Amino acid sequence: MKKATRRIVMMLVAAGLVLALAACGESGGGSVKGNRNEALPEFELKSKKVTVMANWTGSESDVLELKEAALANYGIEIEIMSVGYADIPQKLTSLVITGQSPDMVLKRSDQDDFPGYIINELVQPIDEYVDITHPLFADLQDAYRLTEWDGKHYVAVSKVDTGTAAYYNKKMLEDSGMELPWDLYQRGEWDWNKLKEIAKGMKIEKDGVVEQYGFALHRPYPWAYTSGKTFGLLDSKNKTVVNNLQDADLARAMNYLSDMIINDKICPSRIDGALDLFRREQTPILIAERIYQMPEVMELAKADNLGIAPMPKDPQADVHYVRGSASGWFVPVGAKNPEGALAVISTSVFLDTGKEGKAKLNQRLKTDYGLSDENILQLETASKTGVTPVLETTPWIGYDTVWLMVGNNVNWATQVAADTPRINARIAELFEKREYDPPTGPKVVDDFESYTEEAGTALARYIPMSDGSMDMSIRLVKDDVKEGKNAVRIDYKLGTKLWGGVGRSVNKSWNGNDTMRLWLKGDGQKQTVGIQFITTGGATWTYKLELQSKEWKQYDIPLKDFNLPEYVTENTALDLTSIATFNISLGADKAQEGRIMLDKIEVVSKG
Repeated sequence: MKKATRRIVMMLVAAGLVLALAACGESGGGSVKGNRNEALPEFELKSKKVTVMANWTGSESDVLELKEAALANYGIEIEIMSVGYADIPQKLTSLVITGQSPDMVLKRSDQDDFPGYIINELVQPIDEYVDITHPLFADLQDAYRLTEWDGKHYVAVSKVDTGTAAYYNKKMLEDSGMELPWDLYQRGEWDWNKLKEIAKGMKIEKDGVVEQYGFALHRPYPWAYTSGKTFGLLDSKNKTVVNNLQDADLARAMNYLSDMIINDKICPSRIDGALDLFRREQTPILIAERIYQMPEVMELAKADNLGIAPMPKDPQADVHYVRGSASGWFVPVGAKNPEGALAVISTSVFLDTGKEGKAKLNQRLKTDYGLSDENILQLETASKTGVTPVLETTPWIGYDTVWLMVGNNVNWATQVAADTPRINARIAELFEKREYDPPTGPKVVDDFESYTEEAGTALARYIPMSDGSMDMSIRLVKDDVKEGKNAVRIDYKLGTKLWGGVGRSVNKSWNGNDTMRLWLKGDGQKQTVGIQFITTGGATWTYKLELQSKEWKQYDIPLKDFNLPEYVTENTALDLTSIATFNISLGADKAQEGRIMLDKIEVVSKG
């Protein structure tokens, strides 16, 4: 539990804002003008209390620092509304609708909160509450420009994270006669080609087995940004999001990486073991984000054996690009103290960017993590002074594609082609205004009545499942239905891959229900149907049934009869609080072609 709490705390520290429970002192209404620090902007505060929705509660030194600073500079007390990370959108929607909005809510940087919350009218512009041209926000102007929507600013940016760097074992490289990445960077020679050259020289292979890799990736997606391009393009003026995965520079960067993994075999495709390889000196270079906090890296630092360099430069670029992520907050519609929320965020920015804050951070890097003065300079160069951030506003477009490319050992074009229908469907769904989802009660997963396509038209929202047969189609049917006006027909071909399926996003709570109810109809042959749902926490629950009839039949399946995959050994409770995805699949023990029909799918309580 301590480890989980610390991870959450560190995430919020990275976001530039850590929050505490209400501080001591008086609270209440009344107007309080100004501040007590000339470096901070003034606000006309309606209250001394600020309510914050976030996924954390606890007590750390950063928490106390912010609490004291908010109280000292604005007389503000902070009150936490603690919500699970995946549950924030649903809880926010409920509170906005019922007139109980918090004053500020966390922007989840890896999700589509921006612009999703704006489209669904859950958050409001901040322009009337704060002057974003104030000198305090000088370093955040690019982030504010890129997160503008329809000429307004909805995201209160607190920080731009640019923590990816190349960490390396100095002794391993020097003992092999290799130049150090930091030295190469200082001479302007540290680029993709140099990384490949060093990695080839460091690889050790015996009898076709790689015993030492040239470098490894702790996370694969930061590599893409060395091209200077992003996964998505956000057109705030026209309020559109464009899938940019086929960009030529992005493709060139990812194919370069793919070639180093598949052909040169100087980088492992297994990402989960990268840190362990670095610890065991089975790779000298690890591309990662802020791993100086890891015990394995701290040992290297304390032995004066750690080096840090910026991400290698694209040989066709003029600068070293690095992934940038805008951390920040929203002010919900109906917030009672929006000015107070912006005052808290301003305090956070001040603590992060002020000289005193930087001095404290550098001292912590020395005392807590063992970094030398040179390491601190290298880290500052790799994250700020020596790089150009590439701010990604739509990371969800490409993160999974990068992971799958590396894990599947395929080139970029192959993985993009497989993922494009899923991504484009998600973009389309983003611009559909979401209905309020009550926390309990029966829920329709899909009744196929809202689709406007003609009969026989493929439903773009349903995407073939990764790793299964891609020869799957789901089409609207109007002449053979069980409820309403529409049903669907799934046609499939199972060849060498003896299974395949389609799925769609759900994003609903199923709490209070115990049964999945749906209509199914086979084509007469024996067919194995897999019904599956995935929670936002990543747990995959599946139920299998046999069809051998051409007649419609309604199935009532107890949710307790769904099972986790066999490889999951830990005891995982069925949590219906937030369901992310619904899938339906077909399987066989030999090649098979066929079809099934599907009508209203819902979850209900049978008591």
